[in-house]
Amino acid sequence: MNEIIKFIEKNYDDVNFEQASNIVSEYRDCIVPVYESGILKVVGIYFKLNDETLNKVVDRELDLSVPENVVFCRKQNGRNIHFFLCVSEKMKLILKGIKMLIKRENPKTISWFSPDMKDIFVRRLQCHH
Repeated sequence: MNEIIKFIEKNYDDVNFEQASNIVSEYRDCIVPVYESGILKVVGIYFKLNDETLNKVVDRELDLSVPENVVFCRKQNGRNIHFFLCVSEKMKLILKGIKMLIKRENPKTISWFSPDMKDIFVRRLQCHH
């Protein structure tokens, strides 16, 4: 985990070592690391949201910049994956990480905000009738 902590600290401007350490400790079961030639290149950290909470995030009723909302989302155990932190050197490696996560978690959806937080992207992976 120390490698992931250092990677986040190095590649995420607003996060110092202590903050990165706390994030990794708290979310260790929701981390997707991707390696290329044995070198860590991507770290994604996600929530497992239920449908109602995902809808609130999408509709901007639940602001993930508010610490209490982050704590609330962390307690969820739904089938909708929402990335709240992603550090990567290459887009193709992000896709590799998403494929690994789909195999591991079998989610209904995967979602993320654009880097500027203006847009949210939701990809439905399963058809539910």
